[in-house]
Amino acid sequence: MNDDPTPDSLVEPTPQWYRQHGWRFGSMHLHVTASIIHVAICLAPLLFGLVGGLQISSWPKDRLWLILLWVGVAALGYPTWAWVETMVFERWVRKLPEPQRKVERAHYQLHVGMAKNFWQAVMEIYKVAGLIGIGIALK
Repeated sequence: MNDDPTPDSLVEPTPQWYRQHGWRFGSMHLHVTASIIHVAICLAPLLFGLVGGLQISSWPKDRLWLILLWVGVAALGYPTWAWVETMVFERWVRKLPEPQRKVERAHYQLHVGMAKNFWQAVMEIYKVAGLIGIGIALK
């Protein structure tokens, strides 16, 4: 017996995109794994400098290929991920019935908005750190 007085026709469908399983877009396992790998790559120069004593300042002349690879992953990793995921999501969502499609797109936009806000905050922190660095260098 259902104790909920709301008729089933008024209950909004549950979003399914981030409930997928396995190693494909929409799976939180893939998202978490990719995030951990991206953060590890982005922090690698700092960790190598602290733990291994590797001088990051010598990278451009000694390991140009490594710094270009690092810059590519750090700068383009998330935008590339978001672009590809959006294409895969749109292909997936078009196969759903209209009511479910609206729910999925709204839920997906919520997640995209949170990520956008996060990365905007990161960029603002970089801007402030850059200005502080310029101020220190000019003294």
